[in-house]
Amino acid sequence: MLGRITSDWIEILEKKSLELSEMQKLGRLAVLRQTAVGDIEPGMALNILDAMRWFNRVGYHAWAFAIISVAGKMKNHLCQKNRYK
Repeated sequence: MLGRITSDWIEILEKKSLELSEMQKLGRLAVLRQTAVGDIEPGMALNILDAMRWFNRVGYHAWAFAIISVAGKMKNHLCQKNRYK
């Protein structure tokens, strides 16, 4: 995917965003379990969970921005052709 843009890039971005979300859910459970048995210190667990949430948000916002960006370009293109107002 590096260096090339394919026609299905928004779908790929959406899929990767959903994968990050699922990884956060599974990872959160694992971190909480490891913290409960004493394998991870509570402060470190909070840092890990914050990082996981951050990555999830970045993935979601990248996908959402792509949708908004493409929709805006389509609207501008149609306005120039007087088909959409």
